[in-house]
Amino acid sequence: MGDQPLVTAADIARYADVTRATVSNWRRRHSDFPAIAGGTEARPLFDFDEVRAWVAARGIDATRSPLSEFRTLVQARVRPEDVLPLLASVHVEHGELTGGTAAPQLSAELLSAIQAVTADAGARTVLEALAERALQGSLEAGAHWTPEPLARLMALLLTEPSGSYPHSVLDPACGRGGLLIEAARQGAVELYGQDVLPVQTELARLLVALEAGVEPRIMTGDSLLADAFADLHVDAVLCNPPFGQRDWGADQLRFDSRWEYGEPVRIDSELAWVQHGLSHLRPGGTAVFVLPPGVAFRTSGRRIRAALLRGGALQAVIALPGAVLPWTSIPLQLWVLRRPDTDRIPAGKVLFIEASADREPFDAFADRAVSAWRAFDADPDAFAAIPDIAAAVPVITLLDDAVDLTPLRYTRAPLDPAALLAQIAETEATLSEQVDRLHADFGASSDWSAAQQKSLRTVTISDLAQRGAVRILRTTPVGANQVIPDRVNTTQPMLTGRDLVTGVRASEVVGDLALTSNVVVIEAGDVLLPVVRGNRSDVLPTRVADQADAGVIAGSGVIVLRPDPLQLNPWFLAGFAANADAGATSGISGATRTETNRLRIPMLPLSEQGGYGSAFRRMSELHAVARQAAESTGKYVGLVVSGLTAGALNPPDEIEGRSRWSD
Repeated sequence: MGDQPLVTAADIARYADVTRATVSNWRRRHSDFPAIAGGTEARPLFDFDEVRAWVAARGIDATRSPLSEFRTLVQARVRPEDVLPLLASVHVEHGELTGGTAAPQLSAELLSAIQAVTADAGARTVLEALAERALQGSLEAGAHWTPEPLARLMALLLTEPSGSYPHSVLDPACGRGGLLIEAARQGAVELYGQDVLPVQTELARLLVALEAGVEPRIMTGDSLLADAFADLHVDAVLCNPPFGQRDWGADQLRFDSRWEYGEPVRIDSELAWVQHGLSHLRPGGTAVFVLPPGVAFRTSGRRIRAALLRGGALQAVIALPGAVLPWTSIPLQLWVLRRPDTDRIPAGKVLFIEASADREPFDAFADRAVSAWRAFDADPDAFAAIPDIAAAVPVITLLDDAVDLTPLRYTRAPLDPAALLAQIAETEATLSEQVDRLHADFGASSDWSAAQQKSLRTVTISDLAQRGAVRILRTTPVGANQVIPDRVNTTQPMLTGRDLVTGVRASEVVGDLALTSNVVVIEAGDVLLPVVRGNRSDVLPTRVADQADAGVIAGSGVIVLRPDPLQLNPWFLAGFAANADAGATSGISGATRTETNRLRIPMLPLSEQGGYGSAFRRMSELHAVARQAAESTGKYVGLVVSGLTAGALNPPDEIEGRSRWSD
């Protein structure tokens, strides 16, 4: 496989665990660095064997992980077109991967690397790395998947009020099979899937059998244009279909028998997927779809939405919190649908669930959504509304001119004018205190004086770590065959990189999905940096841990710098590490990545670090107060605007330059 073992500079960087810039420096400074063996001047390729020998001769390869080694070998030795027959020849027996007689020949080197990765991170990691290679350079390279927490929520919504679980489940856009895996874990025993990408179908086949212990039937093809299961009817459908398709076959599929609730127009591909799923359900069967919010209110889909309501097919619309899919920031929805059953009286109501306005862990939201759905499904008429969270709305109420099914329209509790005025007054008082404090802190922090331009000699964080002045700590994910340490409590608070960027305390708990083998417990005095920040602002959102942070688990998106207090002042370290020019310069999709090996800190004696540390601490406190004031301002404006638009507030009378609100 792969006659020419050539790799890019990026592959070399990954292999040696260095940055691309380091590879460029090697090429520039070392005359014996391997010569270009292919590619172009803009994207040169190098002989992998020569590179590996060159790196090994300098003792640089000691830090490689088994996965890094394997990915580089795959890049060099395996062609993308070789991956599909390789995956197709593999089977799962007794929870382990086995190769058939038709398996392409692998070198002893690759087989050894596969065994190392399997032992370190599990067979799933091997399969996903191979699939990644197969899709490399193609338009499908970013093939989407359903994150495990969302897949689990969707699977749980299929549970019947009696506690029984569907026997058979279909996913017509199965990708790598994540939804089918979760359905099997809940009790499904017949699994069917289809995907347009052959590599994805082979990967799904193997992953479902490996992870869930159920042999699925996975087919390749476009489910809308070439349904591989045309005569199949199942107990349940789970689907995260592609969004916003324009070439899904609207012209070819006109008058298709699946369009029981109306023919979807070209821009309503999602409603085509919904009806495709319903067509495969047995009477009384349930389907759960992930959909973008426009499906709930887009004018072009109004007639189909109305037909779904009148026919009793649509059961619930659940607004998901935040950005649950990594590749989009669109706030998505789950639609729960049911194939009408002559033996079952339609509910006559639709359940709407809205994500909490307060940020909460996804697992907490999922528990609340499942509980609300099961209560509604058991007895729609007895369902008690949860203000601002959930409401059961009669279908007749929804059948207006717009047929807008956006949950927020129906879950929002009516505003109490008196309570609203009290909230406005309380927020106004809080904001006034914060503004006064901001003014005082600003005045105390503005006594600066000009200094003669001076050049400070700097050293990298990595060099400081080698000297014992600081430790660089990261929490790393647990591998499939690694042992979870007993000291990890799944309910323990966990600080995420997002928490650092947004300036809040630990917002999540460790949970089953974030269990780790290399656990970092934060200590007071640690300097905390996010691995990725959301923009290219001048200052990296660093934090010096206090007693409130002590004992919290550092999430995998957090870098912990633990300074030796006899050598480094924590605030001195945090302040200079926060400077964007000091090293956080690796850009990805509008965000920047913190590279500790490039962060540079001035070399000053501890006695001189204190002044800088004190100044940096004052700036951090000033920034925190400003953030709080901004949040209070947003809350104040939101309350007033909501009150005016809902008719709970009268426009103010201007008296002595101040607004007086009245209900």
